[in-house]
Amino acid sequence: MLSDLFPVAFPGIHTNRDELLVDIDKSRLVQRMEQYFDPTLDHEDVSQILPGAMTSTPTFNAPAVRDQLLRRGFLAQNIVRYYYRPFDVRWLYWEPETKLLDRNRAEYFGHIFAGNQWIALQQRPRKGWSVPPVMRAAGSYDLMERGTNYCPLYLNHVAALLRNAPNLSAESGDYLDQLELEPTDLFFHAVAILHTPAYHRKVTESPLEEWPRIPLPKDREVVKTSAQAGQHIAALLDVETPVIGITIGVVSPEYQHIGNIAHSSAELLSMEAGEFALTAGWGHRGNDGQIVADRGSVVARDYTPDEIVSLQSGSASAEDLSPLGSHTCDVYLNEAIYWRNVPINVWKYSIGGYPVIKKWLSWRDYNLLGRSLTEDEVNEMTNIIRRITALILLETYLDSLYISTIRETISFTSQV
Repeated sequence: MLSDLFPVAFPGIHTNRDELLVDIDKSRLVQRMEQYFDPTLDHEDVSQILPGAMTSTPTFNAPAVRDQLLRRGFLAQNIVRYYYRPFDVRWLYWEPETKLLDRNRAEYFGHIFAGNQWIALQQRPRKGWSVPPVMRAAGSYDLMERGTNYCPLYLNHVAALLRNAPNLSAESGDYLDQLELEPTDLFFHAVAILHTPAYHRKVTESPLEEWPRIPLPKDREVVKTSAQAGQHIAALLDVETPVIGITIGVVSPEYQHIGNIAHSSAELLSMEAGEFALTAGWGHRGNDGQIVADRGSVVARDYTPDEIVSLQSGSASAEDLSPLGSHTCDVYLNEAIYWRNVPINVWKYSIGGYPVIKKWLSWRDYNLLGRSLTEDEVNEMTNIIRRITALILLETYLDSLYISTIRETISFTSQV
């Protein structure tokens, strides 16, 4: 099992007060927290400005918590990047004291540092086992439905003054020594395996609900090749990691017609007059305060000849394109503006029970966000569409690697 290879994992951060502690915009979050920590504002003032901050529950005495935190003050350095949902990275105010964060997971937070990476896995998936996100910063317990555990590449043993200590079992260490491999090789080999369709089918057919088992090849070069694929997958999954040919540099031919922003009347796009306002009906706030995804506006259609030629220019065969689906979609921001050519299986792509693109859009509906999308955000969605397209186009290659992986494997305790 994965825990046999990497024995330490942590549940993610649970905020329970997202409207106060989490935001898409850093400046807006900083402003809220400065108001919360402003000693010239009494509790009644704060309850008017930030209602959720001063709402008590049986386990959270809002006035007492604020009194305690006011005595210490605002920790500006604790505004950190936060993987809120797959492909959706936001800002979090991480509070180490009190129950302002419902579960701050201090034991987890101490292992988050530059250079570390994490595999996120569901504990008890409701909608079937999912491919896992891979990230470099703090992650939400609700990153995937039914709870998320985070398995790190490295551990930070503060007491022993030891940073970047590999999160390896004794057996994993022996395996790496035997094949003269590095901890990163095993970690990214696991990432590749966890994203392989053939492996996914094997897991979903199993009646057991447990951490997935990772096959360990006897051939060193098979592991190195798999790890290289895993590193590419990790980069594609992380919206803050640039990927040459997809998000930076000259875009590879197969992605040049994917997810571009367009105007329905072929007009030139500009940022004037809220042109990028997301008003196509993507989300609203329910009676319980939670964001509810709406239908929005998606138009299914056939690929154009140019779109087919573009995709095939970077693919070995039409068979390699079949995972994208038989048709494509145009996804609308509003009546006039849309992301053009989103292959149907990219549109439907789901991680941890969440349809990635639809979920991202639902939280950025104009009535919820309170502003139009920025040009950077519009481009970010284009990049997300291309990242998912690239992940899907990798599937045939990953299946071929899996055949090589399971051809001759080793085993140790509990490992198959």
